Amino acid sequence: MPQHFTFEAPTPPEHQAFSLQLIESEKLSRKARNALRKWGIFARHKSQNATYKWLDRAFPGTTKVIIVKKLVLDQFVLTPYLLTVFYAGMSIMEGSEDIFLELREKFVPTFMRSCIFWLPAQALNFSLVAPRFRVIYMGICGLIWVNILCWTKRQSLPVATKEIATDASNSAAGIRNSET
Repeated sequence: MPQHFTFEAPTPPEHQAFSLQLIESEKLSRKARNALRKWGIFARHKSQNATYKWLDRAFPGTTKVIIVKKLVLDQFVLTPYLLTVFYAGMSIMEGSEDIFLELREKFVPTFMRSCIFWLPAQALNFSLVAPRFRVIYMGICGLIWVNILCWTKRQSLPVATKEIATDASNSAAGIRNSET
């Protein structure tokens, strides 16, 4: 008679069952999740697709000079635009009062992380990856980058920065009110 084996996973104590469970203040609201989906589906891919097609037409080849030109244009023209659209767009979709607060605070650290991640990734893309495999390669890189971007977005703003930004907003509002 054959023996039947069954496997039952041990049940950990309740406080260990979901070690990655977020505290209430860290959970993304439904509005924020939908905003992230819209960013991923519409804004990012359309911009990048058009830019990469243009880069390949304008700078054909894989010489070092051509690769450097593509890297500079990609990182220093496309990336600031995409980060601005990301942070401002997310703030709009989340209903933030100051849509540029998070952009002002997080642009430089996000851009630095982008340089560290994307410059080597794109150097490989432009020099070694065959055009027919670029979609797969960029998809994998994009998955990694989106996680870095989401992690950066979820970081808290320092209190001092919030106060400075609030003071700046109040000053700007006072100037606008005095002009009318």
